[in-house]
Amino acid sequence: MTKPGPIQIRNAEVVENIRELARLRGAGLTETVEAAVRETLERERALKAGALGARQTKVMNLLKEIWARPHAGELLTDADLYDEEGFPK
Repeated sequence: MTKPGPIQIRNAEVVENIRELARLRGAGLTETVEAAVRETLERERALKAGALGARQTKVMNLLKEIWARPHAGELLTDADLYDEEGFPK
């Protein structure tokens, strides 16, 4: 982990937005930034976890469809597809 240090914000609009949010919340600048970052991190982590879960569900559903399809003939092996030197037959 890197050693924590100060962060400088050189974008005047961002600084003004932080100040306005602090005024609206009745909180200090550090407390306001801390809360905003924490809330955003929680939301982003939840979205990422939800997206991962949705992708996993989609993959499992596709696999179930594939596994449910009928199998025709014998399964091919590497020997059926490639010669002794590893080239396609």
